[in-house]
Amino acid sequence: MSGPLGDLYDDVTLARLDANVNPPSFDPRPATGIRGRAAAGALVTALVLGLQDVFEPEAPREVIEEVDQTPRVPPGQPVVYIHVAGAPRASVAIVRG
Repeated sequence: MSGPLGDLYDDVTLARLDANVNPPSFDPRPATGIRGRAAAGALVTALVLGLQDVFEPEAPREVIEEVDQTPRVPPGQPVVYIHVAGAPRASVAIVRG
């Protein structure tokens, strides 16, 4: 056998693989009744939500960060660094001797 699978499998295995291959079947009739209405409803919903995203973009939300300003210094630690994001001058390093 030639082809990409012929290098990997022997003839018996390829014959078994080919025997189990069924072409996909589908119903050529258009969807009617509840299936047709459900499909149409899904398409209309997707269209409306897409248009909403285009014409009414989501407003940016204000980010609220809560920072605990009380330093928690574990006992016995020789160096403790308290970092304040966005304000490097407010960051503190405590060095114990």
